Amino acid sequence: MKSAYLLDRPAAQWESAIPVGNGRLGASVWGKTAQETITINEESMWCSKPRARSSKDAYRYLDTIRSLLLEGQVNKAQLLAQMAMTSTPKCLNPYQKACDFCLFMPHEHPTDYQRVLNMDDAVTTVSYTIGDTRYERTCFVSARYQVLVLHLTAHGSVPLQFHANLTRRPFEEESGGSGTNQIWLRGHCGDSIRYYAGALLDTNGAPVYQIGDYLAAENVFEATFYLDCETDFTGSDPQAVCLQRLQQAQRAGYETLYRDHIEDYRRLFSTMSLELEPTDLSRIPMDQLLERCAQAPVRRWLIQQLMSFGRYLMISSSYHCELPATLQGIWCGSYTPPWESKYTININLQMNYWMADPCGLSECFAPLVQLVEKLNRSGRQTAQNVYHCRGSAAHHNTDCWASSDIEGLPTNAAIWPMGEAWLSLNLYDHYEYTRDRDYLARRALPVMRDCVLFFYDYLYRCPDGSWISGPSASPENSYRTPSGQKAALTMGPAMDHQIIRELCTAYRKACSDLKLRDEVCEMAAQILAHLPPDRLTPDGRIREWSFDCEETEPGHRHISHLFALYPGSQIRPDTPQLFEAAKEVLRVRLENGGGHTGWSRAWLICMMARLRDPRQTAENIRLFLENSIRENLYDVHPPFQIDGNFGFCAGIVECLAQKTEDLLTLLPAAPDEWKTGVLRGLRLKGGVTLSMDWDEAGLRYCLAACEKQTITVRFADYPAAQWELMPGRTVCGRFGDKREEQLP
Repeated sequence: MKSAYLLDRPAAQWESAIPVGNGRLGASVWGKTAQETITINEESMWCSKPRARSSKDAYRYLDTIRSLLLEGQVNKAQLLAQMAMTSTPKCLNPYQKACDFCLFMPHEHPTDYQRVLNMDDAVTTVSYTIGDTRYERTCFVSARYQVLVLHLTAHGSVPLQFHANLTRRPFEEESGGSGTNQIWLRGHCGDSIRYYAGALLDTNGAPVYQIGDYLAAENVFEATFYLDCETDFTGSDPQAVCLQRLQQAQRAGYETLYRDHIEDYRRLFSTMSLELEPTDLSRIPMDQLLERCAQAPVRRWLIQQLMSFGRYLMISSSYHCELPATLQGIWCGSYTPPWESKYTININLQMNYWMADPCGLSECFAPLVQLVEKLNRSGRQTAQNVYHCRGSAAHHNTDCWASSDIEGLPTNAAIWPMGEAWLSLNLYDHYEYTRDRDYLARRALPVMRDCVLFFYDYLYRCPDGSWISGPSASPENSYRTPSGQKAALTMGPAMDHQIIRELCTAYRKACSDLKLRDEVCEMAAQILAHLPPDRLTPDGRIREWSFDCEETEPGHRHISHLFALYPGSQIRPDTPQLFEAAKEVLRVRLENGGGHTGWSRAWLICMMARLRDPRQTAENIRLFLENSIRENLYDVHPPFQIDGNFGFCAGIVECLAQKTEDLLTLLPAAPDEWKTGVLRGLRLKGGVTLSMDWDEAGLRYCLAACEKQTITVRFADYPAAQWELMPGRTVCGRFGDKREEQLP
């Protein structure tokens, strides 16, 4: 299967550019001819510094806010909470683009224009013809050498002639050149981060002109730019590191960097693949394919390309680096990006990593672990300062410094102490896929322990014996009070209790796997015994708030009270009442316009697949393709948010296989039009790897595992098969009339 897409015109805006990256360093290639722009990003270009922001008045008013909420005086409670609990200052500063690399050439009115992203090699090319000369620009970001490479060639009679510079308008401080073949920018990003960006031009011995802060060359048929941006985020000297990397890249040369880049990238990318459409449509421009997504073959092609694109984005924005993918991955085209392009942790950052492990990219998970560990440390201060609780807590937003305080003004988002707890479940799920007990003991369990300890102190003890969360919210949603006013703050929202239940259950499982038993394990048991269960509305839906009320936005993009369905594990086919109630929640959401943002539609795909509903899963996939994808395959909220790309991949995974304890169900929610398919290298919890292919004659599969276990496999209405899996041994089976004994 070829993983690539073609476009036949340059990008008209940053969000339509083609992304490249190596985890730390990213770029967006616009593909223009006369004046090319490559927007450069570096993961730590945050316009901020660490700040202590907890409100000193928060705990003083906490009991009063709770009392007001329990008495039904919600608006008074919200006003007091907004003043007393939100941080000082209120908002986090943004992640920003580093700079633009601008390349000027006398290339007007080209013909046969193409820009292509080859996801198999992580290389993008721009090519076009003027007269008898074919010009091509090849761009990639090397993980081994930590530089962006831009290779220019002219095939014909007219050589290259160009000049280039770096710009950070309107925030430039210093710029210049080496006097030979290098130019640079340096300064500060905001009031903290120091940066140094450099470009080096290699023309294989032909003259290079460094004039002012420009580089220029003429009468050459081949040239290579090496670019880098470094900061002092990790304590290093950005100028020294940048210059060293540029010089090392030049000494190695373009051919070596290109060969090593493809070798390094393929080692990760080749771990998993999915093919649904055997016909190759890669020569048709992607915008035309998106217009034809009503056609089943085109739709199947788009699905498999989006799976490849999501994996490509994960490697490009979260591999061998310090920080995880933001709301826009590593790519940012503005100094004032939407929502500051930060880490929103009331679903978006969590959604980014749902697909990493199952899609064979566990190596890309490390940056998230590093940020959550920092969040755990800052969250201990927040737990103490805001709530006078032990343990650790974070709210709905964070940044590169792992701020855990109550950020922003709206109470429907800001006052929600569940962010770290939800992220700790991402860390636990990573263990479930890898079964790495050393990682569990040293990294995941300490974070989970602090979260359990926080909730043991934080939960409000009600007179009826139940323990409830609050003040809190059901993220970004609101309800109507009996007096008719719109409100968000509450006690005991369903999502809080579902997250806490999942956390305490996972913590006890983790302790069991490690053969540990501590006082926090007992606290988790007590919490589980006192949390109120999910309750239903009179019309049979899971209740979002702890009481029946009118929803102000019945089609809201967040579906928080179905956390227990996905990504949680509490609502399953063997909990039939809740299973049916979840279906009703989604029916009402969709009837009222739900899924109108890209990431929300991706979440709906995940949920419909968990509900084993192929028809609704297929319908939401169709709507995602029709409404939420740009021509470069970016998900649009709008604007661009990468969580939709990653969440879509997670949803397709749920269509392919679902494993609960020792039961594996194959193709539980595959749309009917997926008549044939070839899957390689899907990871499942329990350290299991699955490959399979299927057609109308049946299905065959192979399983391998990193530890001994018994597994039952089900597919359609065939009798189930049971296997004993052993490390180092692959077992293969089939359902139906397929004659082959094993997968190739």
